Amino acid sequence: MTRIFIEYVIVASCMAIIYGQHTCINEPNTACAVRIPNNALDKQYGDDALVSLVQTRVHVLERTFGEQPLTGANNLCIDDHLAPEFILLGAQKAATSTFAGMFAHTNGVVLPKINKSALEADYYDKELHIFDDRFGRFQLGKQFWLSHYPKCDPSKRMVATDFTPAYLRAVDAPQFMLEFYGSKASQIKFGVMLRKPLDRMHSAFYHYLQKSEIRPREHRCNQTLLNSGFQNYVQMVLQGEDPCLFFEDSSYGKQLSRYFDLFSASQFTIIPFGEFTTANRSSFIIMEQWRKLGLAGVPPSEDIRNARDHNTLEQDLDPKSMKEVQAFVSRHIGTQTVAKAISSQNPKPELVGFDGDPADVSSVASWLEATW
Repeated sequence: MTRIFIEYVIVASCMAIIYGQHTCINEPNTACAVRIPNNALDKQYGDDALVSLVQTRVHVLERTFGEQPLTGANNLCIDDHLAPEFILLGAQKAATSTFAGMFAHTNGVVLPKINKSALEADYYDKELHIFDDRFGRFQLGKQFWLSHYPKCDPSKRMVATDFTPAYLRAVDAPQFMLEFYGSKASQIKFGVMLRKPLDRMHSAFYHYLQKSEIRPREHRCNQTLLNSGFQNYVQMVLQGEDPCLFFEDSSYGKQLSRYFDLFSASQFTIIPFGEFTTANRSSFIIMEQWRKLGLAGVPPSEDIRNARDHNTLEQDLDPKSMKEVQAFVSRHIGTQTVAKAISSQNPKPELVGFDGDPADVSSVASWLEATW
């Protein structure tokens, strides 16, 4: 745990008291909020001692104030039901399951409730698959969607969630959301995790190969095709074929633009895969998202999910194919295509880990190249 991260824990602890309707002690240093000595961040405290001190105080804080209600909480409610206020759109195979698992570890986060009568699988408590209309679920209507969430309770802060990573790629998802949310659409906070396209394609390939799963919308994406190997699939992509949509699903610029056409870009937080998976960064990023939503809690432990052992790209692709597909991906769905979609917006989305000019396409592209 780094010193800068410890400082953030202290600030977040103060926020926990604020949102629990308790006022921070009237001193300029927020460390006083959890009775951490004002000199705690001075060099006289060793890092190990400081970690122990902060962890002790934060756990006390969580136990004391964690359940306090936020009077008059501005929860997102539709037809007297809590509705998802935070939606993680994707991309699939970009650490979205890890993000979801960590995000849920604080009071006030509400996950969907599985509808057993509808024979829903266990994973529906993370991802509802309403707005990608998987198996016709959007067509079941608004009340079916809302039945997965509790009645609205304005006495305490509650944030309902949907972590369906297929929403980013689903062409009709933005319009479907607008239809169900109506005038409340501007209250949604979107998270988008972006991973280097070729790495995401490779990971998705093995995800479906190892699960022996055929995606229902692509009849040609079958086990025989997947068994022929990633090198064969790359050659198909280079020839204009993409039966499993691994390439298409990595077209982030086009996908983001569809959302920006209907929602303000300021509702979006873009999180590069590399930034999120850097040591200690995931907890920091999760806590910052909590803070923006009026939530607080102790730093969540990193909980890596859906990671699969498989060959590296270098093992799967010969040098010629590697060079060709890298150039092809860069030209069609590389950093420039995403940066142009982001930089053209006003207001801009939040770009995690970026400190340049968001209107500068080159700066945004360089940030992505270094962090996704």
